[in-house]
Amino acid sequence: MYTILIVDDEPLILKILKEVLQSKNLHILTAQNGLEALETIREQIPHLVLCDVQMPGLNGFGFCEKLRKIHHPPVPFVFMSSELHPHNLRRAYELGALDFIAKPFHLLELRRRLSRHFPGSCPW
Repeated sequence: MYTILIVDDEPLILKILKEVLQSKNLHILTAQNGLEALETIREQIPHLVLCDVQMPGLNGFGFCEKLRKIHHPPVPFVFMSSELHPHNLRRAYELGALDFIAKPFHLLELRRRLSRHFPGSCPW
């Protein structure tokens, strides 16, 4: 079973994404900011991180930078944000992100994007 860590400061987004992805037979971990996500990863390394960019405390980019320093090989990252500024895209890819998803997104689009990043066949 694949594990995805979802990091977002919006409780409704966490709830919806968790329910949808769990229904697809994925194990889901959640965190509301980068600091909480670092604690979560100390307990279990996910196969993929789906992470918002803008969050209070430690934002998505800061979380990714810290995680890259402490975990090798790097955990695959997919960023999501409502701010599609070129500098956000550039920063995400400089950090080694696999993808960048614009919010709001349709769940079918999320499924299509995430299915590219699982080894072998898509789990749903």
